Amino acid sequence: MIKRISWLLLAALLATGYAQRARLQVWGAEKLFALKNFWPQGTRQSQTLLDYAIWLNPRVGKYYMEKSVPFNKRGEYAEGMYYLNQAVALQPTQFLGYRGWLKLYLLHDYEGSLQDLTQLDALTPGFVDYPWGENIYFLLGLNHLQLRQWEPAVTCFTKAAHTERKEHGEAFVNPFNYLYKAIALDEQGHSTSGLQTLDSMQRLQPKSSELYYFKALMCAKLQQRAAAELFFQRSDSLYRRGYRSWNSYYSSPYPVDSFIIATSHRELRRR
Repeated sequence: MIKRISWLLLAALLATGYAQRARLQVWGAEKLFALKNFWPQGTRQSQTLLDYAIWLNPRVGKYYMEKSVPFNKRGEYAEGMYYLNQAVALQPTQFLGYRGWLKLYLLHDYEGSLQDLTQLDALTPGFVDYPWGENIYFLLGLNHLQLRQWEPAVTCFTKAAHTERKEHGEAFVNPFNYLYKAIALDEQGHSTSGLQTLDSMQRLQPKSSELYYFKALMCAKLQQRAAAELFFQRSDSLYRRGYRSWNSYYSSPYPVDSFIIATSHRELRRR
């Protein structure tokens, strides 16, 4: 059926004049792009329709972007990035954020992600971007954190929390802004400030295994053994009850699980 539709479009194109042909190409590409939704993403039929849409109108970034997604989901990044790079070249403002997000979480290309997200931020002055639904300053902060650039990380997480608070109010700030800011502060030797920052997270998300795990680590550094012991126990209890950060596509930075909690807890007891 797909080949029949494509041959019909080709015949129509050959039968029309140049101006009409250009309009028909744009119309046909959009129809093929919509038609792909009748098949699951990444199937042969869906990908073939995208190929025909690109053939008819190769100047539309969303066709390449959609073509790239199944490859990246399957971990076939060479193929996926080939198409995504073409989408970014055509429409950088629209697709730089997604490429930066993907480089951060899936490719672990933190330098490349920083470059993409910084470029996007420069292209949209006065506007807070949310690549793939996450505050751009939060994503920039995560890149700095993974690169052990503690001071820029603190600055970015502070800015992310500030912009979210300004736009929506404190109740809608991403609590992980405070978690990762606290980690950066702790890495700089400011464990007390890190604990105070985690108190801000606790007000927003009191049931978090990550929150209490890092509270325990910071208390241990400050020789607050009783508090550290309590927080390790609370972290493990919450983790076992399902209060943990989880994503089916990628591991979050600084993951916490029962083994990690137990290992750190044992190290505290051996001191």
